[in-house]
Amino acid sequence: CDFLWQPLFAFLYKEQFPVDGWKVYDPAAEYRRQGLPNESWTISKINSTYELCDTYPSVLVIPTNITDEDIKRVAVFRAKHRIPVLSWIHPESQATIVRCSQPLVGPSDRRCKEDERFLQIIMDANAQSHKLTIFDARQSSVAITNKGKDGGYESESFYPNVELNFLEIPNIHVMRESLRKMKDVVYPTIDEAHWHSFIDQTHWLEYIR
Repeated sequence: CDFLWQPLFAFLYKEQFPVDGWKVYDPAAEYRRQGLPNESWTISKINSTYELCDTYPSVLVIPTNITDEDIKRVAVFRAKHRIPVLSWIHPESQATIVRCSQPLVGPSDRRCKEDERFLQIIMDANAQSHKLTIFDARQSSVAITNKGKDGGYESESFYPNVELNFLEIPNIHVMRESLRKMKDVVYPTIDEAHWHSFIDQTHWLEYIR
């Protein structure tokens, strides 16, 4: 039996580009654009080999006055080792958006003093604020269920000056299906006679309220 072998497009394509695609985004340059590092935040390479968290970038922005050892303890206390790291900082007020995963408190309400201190340091980094607001994207019922599976959420009893808000957003599968229905309503044709009812059936506006 003879086989006709043809090189794949991926190996044939040889177009040259003036810019190295792997260097289009420079995280350090982006952080410098935001005025970082500063006296409260530093650019850390603790995850340079992705050993701390394999789903985080190699370059992270974290508070200045916390040790690497404390960070490692916080990582163990957070799901998939996703510690709180800075995503954005306001150029004037120094208010920040920080992202992280759920704490692994479990049904026995485990605590981590390093994690509690970490969040306090984040709040202290903004001298104009005396409260740290946590927006948990999950539905509160899901967060409670996760707590029974060794996940959970921050307890306002253990984290002083913290306000916890659940955004009540359904899981990714529900959101994906809602978006699919929304796309079907608006493309390729629009049924103007049933527009409002079809939109309502997608629940999209309800989810993004």
